[in-house]
Formats: sequence, C-alpha cells, structure tokens
Amino acid sequence: MKLQNDIGVLVRDAREKHNLSTRELAALCSISNTELNRIEKGSRKRPALLILKSFENHLGLNFRTLARMAGYSEKTISDGIRMYELNKFKKRLKKEIRKRERIDYGEEFESDN
Repeated sequence: MKLQNDIGVLVRDAREKHNLSTRELAALCSISNTELNRIEKGSRKRPALLILKSFENHLGLNFRTLARMAGYSEKTISDGIRMYELNKFKKRLKKEIRKRERIDYGEEFESDN
C-alpha cells in the first residue's frame, strides 16, 4: 500500500511542479478528476498502464518506474509499451485516412461540376 501512496505523491508533486490543477491534468490524461484524486490519495490500487503512460507524457515521470511501483510485471510493462505505440500508430493512420478521404471526396465533388 505504501508504494501506491508513493505513486500518488510523485504524481501530485509533478503536477504541482508543472502548475497544473487536477482538472487540467485529468483532461490531458483523458481521465476523470475523481480518478486522478484517487491516484494522488493512494486509494487507486493499480492505475491503468495508459494512465501511467500519460503521466510520463505530461509530467515527465518515468513510465517503467511508475508501472513497477504499481506492481506490474516486466512482461506486462513491455506489452503495455507495445500496445501504446500501436495505438499511437493507429491514431496517426486513421488521421491520414480521413485526410485522404477528404481530399478524394473534394476532388470527386469538384469533377462532378
């Protein structure tokens, strides 16, 4: 339980160092303010890997260290990193497809005139 509280302390201290309110950080991490409060107070037993990755991205905290503190195995941590990278690639790909669809639709629409 002490390690969980240490995660909360690390997150709170980093959030304050970055001059972010709990609402601002929660929005950046796509989590509820309530969830962030639970993490900071140590009542969230094991924050999700994607949340821990968000803390790395927005607060500069080391993802692997946080994940180890939360009790995740090395294999789970490695799998989590791969899943995060795949999700990032998937988002970029979807964005590119939508961009190309708009271009194609625009060219098709113009040729109909």
